[in-house]
Amino acid sequence: MSTFVSPGFRDLKTLPGIHLSRSSSMRILGQRGLIVVSVVVVAVAWVLLVRETNDAAAAPSAVATQVSTGAEYSCAVVTDGTGRCWGANGEGQLGNATRTDSSTPVTVAGLTGATTISASSADPSIGIGGFTCALVTQGEVMCWGKNAAGSLGDGTTTDSLTPVKVSGISGATAISVGGGHACALMVDGTIECWGVNYFGQLGDGNRTNTPGPSTPVNVVGISGATAISAGDHHTCAVVGGGVKCWGANEFGYLGDGTKMERHTPTDVVGVSGAVSVSAGNMHTCALLSGGTVKCWGRNAVGGLGDGTTEDRHTAVEVAGLGTAIAVDANNHYSCALLTGGSARCWGSNAGGQLGDGTTNPSSVPVQVSGVSAATSLDVGTDHNCVVISGGAVKCWGWNSRGQLGNGTTTASSTTVDVNGFGGPAETGCKPLYYFAIRGSGENPQGSGATPGGRTYPRGTVAGEGMGIPLEATYGALTRLLRATMPAPEFAGAGVVYRAIPVDANPLNLGQYGEDYQNSIEHGAANLRGELERINVACVGQSVRIVLAGYSQGADVINTAMAQVHHENAPAAFQNVKAVFYFGNPARIGGQTTEVLNTDGLGIRRQTGAPLAVDPATDTWISTHPGMVTSFCAAFDVVCDTSANLKLAPFLGPNNVFNVSIGVSIHNGYSSRDMSCHAQGLPAAGLTITATDCAAALALNAFGYPVPSGSFPEPSPAPAVRAFRPGAEVFCIGKLTEPNSEHRCVLQSTPVEVGTFTTDESRIGAVRFTVPTDIGEGEHHLTIVSASGKTYSVAFTVSSSAPEVADGFIAVDANDIVEIPPPTTTPPPPCTGSFC
Repeated sequence: MSTFVSPGFRDLKTLPGIHLSRSSSMRILGQRGLIVVSVVVVAVAWVLLVRETNDAAAAPSAVATQVSTGAEYSCAVVTDGTGRCWGANGEGQLGNATRTDSSTPVTVAGLTGATTISASSADPSIGIGGFTCALVTQGEVMCWGKNAAGSLGDGTTTDSLTPVKVSGISGATAISVGGGHACALMVDGTIECWGVNYFGQLGDGNRTNTPGPSTPVNVVGISGATAISAGDHHTCAVVGGGVKCWGANEFGYLGDGTKMERHTPTDVVGVSGAVSVSAGNMHTCALLSGGTVKCWGRNAVGGLGDGTTEDRHTAVEVAGLGTAIAVDANNHYSCALLTGGSARCWGSNAGGQLGDGTTNPSSVPVQVSGVSAATSLDVGTDHNCVVISGGAVKCWGWNSRGQLGNGTTTASSTTVDVNGFGGPAETGCKPLYYFAIRGSGENPQGSGATPGGRTYPRGTVAGEGMGIPLEATYGALTRLLRATMPAPEFAGAGVVYRAIPVDANPLNLGQYGEDYQNSIEHGAANLRGELERINVACVGQSVRIVLAGYSQGADVINTAMAQVHHENAPAAFQNVKAVFYFGNPARIGGQTTEVLNTDGLGIRRQTGAPLAVDPATDTWISTHPGMVTSFCAAFDVVCDTSANLKLAPFLGPNNVFNVSIGVSIHNGYSSRDMSCHAQGLPAAGLTITATDCAAALALNAFGYPVPSGSFPEPSPAPAVRAFRPGAEVFCIGKLTEPNSEHRCVLQSTPVEVGTFTTDESRIGAVRFTVPTDIGEGEHHLTIVSASGKTYSVAFTVSSSAPEVADGFIAVDANDIVEIPPPTTTPPPPCTGSFC
């Protein structure tokens, strides 16, 4: 039963291109809006080499985004919106206008704009099954194959060897094909079903022993559904975190504590916090928000995974599974995807469908051999398939009709590659790699954010998909490496993921938190896929990898760290030598090496659920001291949120101005000047931009000092510190002395423009007016404490500077200078509204 989940839930199935599908019943978490079962992770194109290399690339293959397995056949969606199917085709279920089996993928005729595909798990020999459906753009549904029971939903009972449109369906967000029926989750949270209704599985209150409705009927009493799954003879949906099921119930697989057939939805007992559900042949499983899985129904060979073979009429927890991100149930067995993209299965194993290299059944989960970085999983009748990060497809289990897609009909208890999938070949090994993970809302966005690869191929997106500060770091690092003789081979790339924009509406925090988690898990899967590829390709060779994350991108790395810790898989990061963060939302000041601001808490430490940080991130960082370096400027609203909030009282009635200041600081790392200390720079440090400093430190992590003369001149004052004469400006500071009076002085005049007293957190601010008679050009604002400690930053006065209502000059401990306070005659006491 194919499973799909919309981006509103913490599940790889909910991510673009990361979802669980199962051909008999697709459980699809719908959101209020069209689900885009978007592009998963495809092959890597290494970009922007310092020294050009001409590695030969294999001819491109199809890049899969989602896979669905049925009764002796399989199907996949490709990045261009077409479909490929392979295996049994006696009813035309492959959709290529024939009834001829194929042990390799064939193209579904006339199918375009597909986002999801779902294959039937019922054996056509029993009179049902043998049909396939796809969700296409605009929320329409196309089906093909056997139609004796009205399973194609086109108002007829005539078979079709090519796709036909389901009548009356538009605005669907998810579909699921069962044994002989299919269902669609609609944008308003209702459900429409059609086809076989022998056991009331259409949920309209009726039951018929003749061919069921050949056009969709509405499921009674369902609204607000977020996921749907059609099983062989029953159907289930997630509604409000609970699960409702209807249809056959011989072994208790409706989960209501009885074995009574239901023709309308009934509540599953003992399930809450569900994010997806999978209706199988005679049992059902649900994924809960914490990553646990519960199952109920038939358990003769351990398909419930609770360590027994006792049937259960209410839900029991799967034993020893680990943290699941997707689950799928079918013919007396089940499988789950775990964080990091590994898979585990349990239950029946006569055809090797558990994937552990044996044919022994297991009542507890066993590891699927050879699966990692998987992004889509589907459980068929007796075989399974996964999409691997990079767009390849692997299958295992029975293969009597070529359903494994490798050109044979030989069963396999371990994974085999499906022919014709996988994108350009990933070959070769470079000694140096730089991976950048961009921040929230940075381009690309929309469909361009997930083009079908783990990294953005060279020249395909602006800034190579790295975002502004990390591309600036990459450019500086490239220049530094070119100045290193001989120049080493070096590959850099932006990691593919959604990088969703910030939702400023506090009422949407819960939904935003789920979407955010999905986004960073998507990025983490792609990042880990790349690290794994390099670990395999570069065995026995010296490799150094630098990771850089900005804002949400930092949380992608945080998530990958946490996953590695949970899985006890430290080898995943074995070649990573340094990690650089700009504006890390999960920051604890002082937890990592700090090069700007040494204390404060990031926004995820302030908000808690649903944006709480996995404690495993902290554990990983603490056990790898010195690896992570944090660039967090004082008052950055994302990484120094605690200080930003404390700034508000100093800003008077315009106390929301602290957020505007914090956003400006967060967006300004590529121009933020600082004193940088790196091997090869002057011992006293050199004033350069934060992104140049990160490049210098990355060069050190690669094993090289900064070449002499790489940064010959101090960086000019950034554009954010350019003001017109007469402009009103806040002098704000996060300094080193609490409860201390500080004077703000325009050093070049000199004139004292105001004083403030820092609070317990060493924060203070005062508003002043830039003198109208001050000369145009670069000036310095100096803050002098009562003890004589002096801080200084450059700013520019220009009549052509942007006109702003309130500007600011932020000063922090990084700006301490070794100069005495001004010795000129102090100005008269300041008076007026700006003192």
